[in-house]
Amino acid sequence: MPFWSIRPIAEPDDPRWLDHPLWAEVIVRAESAAQARLSAADEIEAEAEGRSGFDDEKLYWVRRLGDAEAAPFAGFAGPVVLQRPAA
Repeated sequence: MPFWSIRPIAEPDDPRWLDHPLWAEVIVRAESAAQARLSAADEIEAEAEGRSGFDDEKLYWVRRLGDAEAAPFAGFAGPVVLQRPAA
């Protein structure tokens, strides 16, 4: 299963952010980019009790990690958010 990087693409002052937290990067293992967005949103929203903004394509960009980039996360399984550093 591939790993995905989810990063913000909107400027910090973009009004679309509303009250969503701004995450610097989230790494997710999932079958697709869409599933990565859903998994990240589920995990973050469960912790923060609010909307994450990961489902908004104008706030966050999702890209598949290459083999070398994904290597540090190889021990993780399932659609799980692996890294959640706050900006």
